[in-house]
Amino acid sequence: LEGLADGEAALLCRALARGRLNAGETVELGAKATSCSDAVGDAGRAPALDHWVADPTPSSETPSSEPSVGIAASVMDEEDAVAAARELFWHRLAPRALGELGEVTEESGAGAADLFLSLAVAWRTLPGPDAHAALWRGLASGVAGALEHGAMWDDAALAPSAACLVGALGLLQEQAALEPPVGGSCSPAAMTAPSKRLVRLLDIGQFASVDLPSLLLLDLGLRCLGLGTSRVGRDANHLLEEALRESGAGAALPSEVCLSLLLLHDCGRLTPQEPWACELLRLAANDVDRLKRFERRLLAKLLGRLATCLHCDPAAAAAAGPQALRFQG
Repeated sequence: LEGLADGEAALLCRALARGRLNAGETVELGAKATSCSDAVGDAGRAPALDHWVADPTPSSETPSSEPSVGIAASVMDEEDAVAAARELFWHRLAPRALGELGEVTEESGAGAADLFLSLAVAWRTLPGPDAHAALWRGLASGVAGALEHGAMWDDAALAPSAACLVGALGLLQEQAALEPPVGGSCSPAAMTAPSKRLVRLLDIGQFASVDLPSLLLLDLGLRCLGLGTSRVGRDANHLLEEALRESGAGAALPSEVCLSLLLLHDCGRLTPQEPWACELLRLAANDVDRLKRFERRLLAKLLGRLATCLHCDPAAAAAAGPQALRFQG
């Protein structure tokens, strides 16, 4: 880790957070030896969140001429692998990435949003209050800086990054990550209340042209922040609903639908209770012939994982008729 340039800790945070901190996942990660802003790209060049797609290309096929830094955990079993990944993430990478964040600017806004989303996705694996306390000062400073950065909320070109940030803040708040750590010395007032600031900052019209995954994160974040029934929450919900209903040339690409499902899975939201999960699965299944092979594999895995969350009551299903199923939990 000593040889990492500024920003690369954030890239490794992203790689680990993408599902690799949970039991049963292989601990292998690699990141290009470029800065975080170079890797994420500005919002005008590429859609936000593209890097969350599962890469279909094996790491061994990366051209040797491309500079890269790789980390592999050589462990005896999966339990050790998970422990090694969590130790690396929470005690070394996350504090360093937050420390390197600095002032949020137009150039670094996408990287900041990406880092917060990585932390939000991985937060359920946090070792305990001591790790929370170690991250608190950098987290509070970073959130305050992002909410004060006017360009992110006024420039339509940065709307994908803003949507990513809203989603991350909502997921963090839902998990009490934005609350002062237990027994910590931080005042409760030290963290800016995201919901109060976002109600004044957000112009939902800025998000009219963002991709489906960005709209999903925007809607999810507002719901988690308790703003689902507010004006901005209703407007965001309407935008997402319209995007899902669009057909023809304006319809969401199959890759966007699969990426949205992957985001729900990584956020722990691919459940029957998530209002958009079934609709996204329906769209992906209807377009299965247009999916790439790795996208079809991804869809099959996500369907299998969702099925394990469904507990069907056969008696209730029979009483309701052949076309109705009753799912519990």
